[in-house]
Amino acid sequence: MAKKNKKAKEKSVKNLQGYSFKRAIIKTKQINLYIYFVGLVFNGIFSVITYNLAMSKNDGVMLVVCTIMEIMVAAVLIYGIIKYYRRKIILTNEGVEYIPTFARKKIYLYNEIGFVQFDKINDENYTIFSKEGKKIASFNNGYEGIEEAIVAFKGNGVEIRDKENGKIDNLILNTRNKIEKNREAEIKHIKRKDRLAQINKEKEMIRKLNIAMWVISILALFLGTRIRSIVWSVELLFIWGLYIYLYPKMVVEVPTKTKDGREFHYEIPYASAIIALLMLYNLPKLNYVNYDEIKFGLIYFLILFAIYMIMLKKRKIREKTSKMFTVAMAILLIIVCTTDHLNNALTFTPENHETVIALEKDTSRSAKGLRRYYADVVIDGKKENASISAAIYNSLENLPEAVVKCNRKSIFGCEYYKIHR
Repeated sequence: MAKKNKKAKEKSVKNLQGYSFKRAIIKTKQINLYIYFVGLVFNGIFSVITYNLAMSKNDGVMLVVCTIMEIMVAAVLIYGIIKYYRRKIILTNEGVEYIPTFARKKIYLYNEIGFVQFDKINDENYTIFSKEGKKIASFNNGYEGIEEAIVAFKGNGVEIRDKENGKIDNLILNTRNKIEKNREAEIKHIKRKDRLAQINKEKEMIRKLNIAMWVISILALFLGTRIRSIVWSVELLFIWGLYIYLYPKMVVEVPTKTKDGREFHYEIPYASAIIALLMLYNLPKLNYVNYDEIKFGLIYFLILFAIYMIMLKKRKIREKTSKMFTVAMAILLIIVCTTDHLNNALTFTPENHETVIALEKDTSRSAKGLRRYYADVVIDGKKENASISAAIYNSLENLPEAVVKCNRKSIFGCEYYKIHR
């Protein structure tokens, strides 16, 4: 009888070991590989565009700065591709095989591993430590194969420990927990209105739209200034409208903490939005009269924010104040970048020209390397600093010179002027 019990116990332990252990490979998610390849393609396209712009303007500084930035971006993307194919953490029957990106494979037996530390704050980061407390390797929620790896570690007696966080870290963690709780309410709302099949169709639609908008954003570079400003402005407002229409399913970053979070949310096409924002900001500014742009911007903001609040009321969604504040900041950013171009595009009144004198010219460069051009002109006996285009700036060689002040008025009632030759 004792012999029978012993055999049963050994069989039970063997079954438990077989159940608890599972071979696992931890590596970068495949989606990152696609992002790296697409990034390389677009980096190459931007390299050609910036090279041609720099050569056409004979701007050596722009050429050097852009070349350095493009080399750095290309290096990061190539490293990401190499990392995807090379870096792996493989859990076998004997232990852990760690293959670094640029080093030889290292093998550790399970009895050489002390514990695995889990950091909730830092991208749900896992760090493997040896018995001596030395860091072996780390991985986070940007990797696949984590769930299988946790089962394998536990099945071979390796402890998973939560990292002890300080007061600041706990404050961040509490904030994140509040965000997740708010997302749970959003998911309940989504589940009442949408089926998962419909959400998957929308995800595919957003993916195709994002690619289309990338292509349109780049093609717009080869069009006239007015046309490209209209394209990028419409793109931004279209993305905003899409965000409101699909709210709260569309987010800046897809939550990864829960299965529901991943399935019921999808990312806003922010890549094309960023391209449009940067390009619009870099175009010449309009010169407004009597602070018309501030009045227009305030009304513009109130209209967009009112649409957002009406949507929340209609769908019976109670959002956190912090979330509404971030949405308001996004609206403000859209307004700053599109106000000039909307007024310029929607101007149909005849041009009123007058001759003025340009005294001096100047340029300024932002922290991101974006250049603006200005000229001091005499208007009604007063000297004003007017924004001008690069072409006008380059044509002003023998200052002081006579230039043309073109007075316009948009359908919104905003009066502004441009400086021409």
